Amino acid sequence: MGPPWINSKGRLFRMQNGVLDTLISEMPRPAGMVFAPNGDLFITTLQNDNVLKISNLPVGVEDENNFVADDFSLQQNYPNPFNPSTSIRYTISSVIASGAKQSQFVTLKVYDVLGNEVATLVNEEKPAGSYEVKFNAAGLSSGIYFYKLQTGSMVETKKMILLQ
Repeated sequence: MGPPWINSKGRLFRMQNGVLDTLISEMPRPAGMVFAPNGDLFITTLQNDNVLKISNLPVGVEDENNFVADDFSLQQNYPNPFNPSTSIRYTISSVIASGAKQSQFVTLKVYDVLGNEVATLVNEEKPAGSYEVKFNAAGLSSGIYFYKLQTGSMVETKKMILLQ
């Protein structure tokens, strides 16, 4: 379990087993917070000088062996609509395992509106970074197509239009 933190909207969070956990979803805007030696958390608020006490919170930081950075994005293809080719840009992050960066297996596939795979643009292990791939739709019918980027548990899909 990681230590708790407060965002600017007054929500209290902590990371537990790689999952973001909301401890308090609504509270007055915080002005500051202090941990007591026994693990209690005291939060002062901007409204009425209130002090909130939260007990039984972790005060240490657990060493996580594996995590993935937040750099994962799939951009809208350009141009869109297109004929017959378009560019697709994406960014992937590295998996950090036991303190060392590792590449991830990446797939970028194109599907028609019925869900049939019409092209595989990327199907390989890649290091973290930004990439651009060209998709040539020569031989395909005009219409709507979807492209899906997947790395590990991260998936994002976008729509594109082919006009012949």
